[in-house]
Amino acid sequence: MSTIYLYICEAPWCFYRSDRLKTTEELQHADEDPDRLYGEYNTEEELGAAITELFKDGYDLLPCDDYIDIVKKYCPPELINWDIIFFHGGEEEISQYLLSQVETALLNKYGIDPYSDSKINKRLIEEWHAVESTGNLIDIFALYEIAEWMRREQYPFWLTGGSGASFLLYLLGITRCNPLPPHYTVCSHINVLDGHRSHYAKVTPKVLWFQKESLNKSGFDMPQLSQQNEIGLYADGHDIPWQILWPDDEPSFFEIRLPFCLFKTFKEWLNNHWLFRKYPELKIEYSSTDRIHFSHIQLYFSLDVKKNAYTQKKFGVIKACDGADVTKMVVEHWRDLVIHETDALAERLSAYGDVPEPRSFSDVIYLFGLLHATGCWDEQVVQQITQHGSRYTDMIAFKDDVYQYLKAHGVSDSDASLGKRKVSFGHGLPEITEEMQRSEDCWILNRCEHIRHLFPKAHA
Repeated sequence: MSTIYLYICEAPWCFYRSDRLKTTEELQHADEDPDRLYGEYNTEEELGAAITELFKDGYDLLPCDDYIDIVKKYCPPELINWDIIFFHGGEEEISQYLLSQVETALLNKYGIDPYSDSKINKRLIEEWHAVESTGNLIDIFALYEIAEWMRREQYPFWLTGGSGASFLLYLLGITRCNPLPPHYTVCSHINVLDGHRSHYAKVTPKVLWFQKESLNKSGFDMPQLSQQNEIGLYADGHDIPWQILWPDDEPSFFEIRLPFCLFKTFKEWLNNHWLFRKYPELKIEYSSTDRIHFSHIQLYFSLDVKKNAYTQKKFGVIKACDGADVTKMVVEHWRDLVIHETDALAERLSAYGDVPEPRSFSDVIYLFGLLHATGCWDEQVVQQITQHGSRYTDMIAFKDDVYQYLKAHGVSDSDASLGKRKVSFGHGLPEITEEMQRSEDCWILNRCEHIRHLFPKAHA
């Protein structure tokens, strides 16, 4: 397939093909030679239609200078070789493409554009600012490319850590956890992909309602109000603040777990990908036979799974038809999901006597966090749950809980992020106000002193 550079001129619209120009000097005088002219058109629309025909003939086309927008405007996306556009373009083209994918996902999932709901609009603006200010744009695009390839080849993948805190990554299909607060969508039909509601499903949603106040920390625990005629309310959202992923002006690091059988395949794929030819500073490094590192991304080839193996318990991936079924199955199999048949975790669970079984999706997630963190599960916590009627979700189990506790007490974003980081690594809260000491939840201050390590909620 040939790559042709298009030299476009206005008034009247016309363009010249690089395969008809032998030298740069010829280009400078191309308009003086009618034989070099590929076509002349009265309108921009006619020009776009002519370029589209070249795409249909199998050419890779690259418009010069500021005329890339004409191709993107008039040519069907499936005919455009975006790799060519990205390679010869810049970060602006990458930004525009990612944002267009986000807008499409919002329309598919919620039936809205990103500016029609103030909460979604605010979150997207804040997250996008974080992406640009931290220099994570190319990382996000690389993750998007990897996720698209994995889905196309039907392999499972999993981003660890706080990546699930990003609504942008969720809409781009990079993560599967909706981090918005618990909410309902009104849909006439909805499908599920790999146990999670997916923006790739064929949906016709109409309205988005956010819960103003909810005791549930997951939308899966809210009543599932579907109706027999397939028109109803569907609950979603797990209430994870984006600041868990981007707490400061420093770039975030991403780890993605992949099947170990793909290590050699990915080495070849990355070496030939346009992204790494365009940005050689990304410097692909192979630290061992199961890890590939570049920029702020580490690929960890650790999953012992094959194609379409989405239902293995140890990865906590359950196929279901809606949030109600997800919750039911998670609660029924909570032991398999929380302790993974690990003797050490089973012993920790029973170290202080019998504990009540989880009653909700959120309970299972929080019990997982309490047992996997360091300093969160002790006799005091067990007594509070078994003797004083507290739920697992009332405890401090994740980094998110510390951040949201501080925000609820009027602490700024930056100070809340600092407090979250300090507590997560066993240093306690850096500052305790008089209001915190007098509040009903003052017992949390004592819990923060016991904690030695916390995971982000999205990791669970």
